Amino acid sequence: MIVGLLGSAGCGGTFLDWSLHYLSGKNNYHFVDINSTDRSKILAHHEAVVVPSPIKGNTAHLHKKTHPNTESLSDVIDIFKSLPVENLHTFYYVDSMKSDQIRTNHNSIIAGHPDVSFITYKFDHRDIDKVFCLQFEKTPAISSNMKKLVLEHSQATELSVWNMRELLSLHYPACVRGQTINEIIVEHKNNFILEFKDMLNNLDKKILEIFEFLDLRVDLLRWESWLDNYHVWKKGNNLEFFRDLDLILHNIVSDVVQDLDVYQMSFAKETVISSKLLYEHNKCLRSYGLEKIPENTRAWHDILEENIYHPLTTQQEKS
Repeated sequence: MIVGLLGSAGCGGTFLDWSLHYLSGKNNYHFVDINSTDRSKILAHHEAVVVPSPIKGNTAHLHKKTHPNTESLSDVIDIFKSLPVENLHTFYYVDSMKSDQIRTNHNSIIAGHPDVSFITYKFDHRDIDKVFCLQFEKTPAISSNMKKLVLEHSQATELSVWNMRELLSLHYPACVRGQTINEIIVEHKNNFILEFKDMLNNLDKKILEIFEFLDLRVDLLRWESWLDNYHVWKKGNNLEFFRDLDLILHNIVSDVVQDLDVYQMSFAKETVISSKLLYEHNKCLRSYGLEKIPENTRAWHDILEENIYHPLTTQQEKS
């Protein structure tokens, strides 16, 4: 059986990939080794051991996954078809998203491979900020690429932290929108649609539905261990920040004092707040010289100013 996971980077695809192998009771599996800096290039395929826990920091990267992009996907599927059909073969596909591309190719991939079973993420507009933050904090290659795109857009060779924060907050919604919600996933018999909110919050229920869809049996001896790993993975996503984001924004705009240090503030989270202030409240930040903004809402309030710099109507149309 071949199972393909279709979704954006940083959204738990590696954890889900591991979960399929671990909960199916397997001890070994095959993965296709793909060049991490150029995912169009396949190196080899190997047998790997199913690890008891995939957790590495705030990722599941101790699990070795097959991670093709648009160019290497067909070759990966051909390799898996050459291996024993009774084995479980999985891949986690992230679209290449070329510069002229405004949506993913998930529908055409599902329709073009009726003999492959797919689990496809479904996002909504409320997921955009989460996806940006998770990608930026978990995937160095993506954060570097985002910064590079901002540099190219601004025609600069280097930007200060505060300028990078401002420009990223302006442009990331459109970038992430293309990866997530611009393509409406069509129902197919060979596809299970997994809402991103369920991946983050309710996978302990959805994973049973996924196994039923795949006609696989869950190894109950591994269930409690899997649950422990899922809770650790969820904690690493720092979901409390997104749960409280509306409150944080309200307190900044209204000058209500709230400590933010409980949210493990980072450059990416600062960028999310900056973007929401811009698009939802038409507020910019007088943040010249601030590499890090103090972790309380009053400090944010004290540097607010009306946005007279960015034409948001045009930007929102793009996003």
